[in-house]
Amino acid sequence: MHPILFAGGVASFAEEDSPLNKVAGLGFGGVPEAAALDEVERAFAACGAPVQVELANLADPAIGVLLTERGYRLVSFENVLGRGLTVESERLTPPGVRGPPHRRGRARRLDRGRGGSLHAPRHRRAAPA
Repeated sequence: MHPILFAGGVASFAEEDSPLNKVAGLGFGGVPEAAALDEVERAFAACGAPVQVELANLADPAIGVLLTERGYRLVSFENVLGRGLTVESERLTPPGVRGPPHRRGRARRLDRGRGGSLHAPRHRRAAPA
């Protein structure tokens, strides 16, 4: 499956059971058309893979409604925060908050929440006839 660009995001399939098999960035270019979602669902079905959508919490809420109406279900949340650091960056730590001992003093850090995605209903996972 070649990557499919739509509604500001991309649908990609790398290989069976890969964590890269997903739709990411959906909604950064508006609410997707039903036809675009149909194309993505057909492409994943042809690969024998379920559709997994990582939907940003800043995306248009209408996208969540659209996916729910199509039978997708929320299975988890994910928060990824990033900040570019320079050599001169000031460390901002609220009073009384300390990181784990093995992380203290590091210039770079990535804080990540638990996974986050919407999964397609089973009837949208079958290969087209």
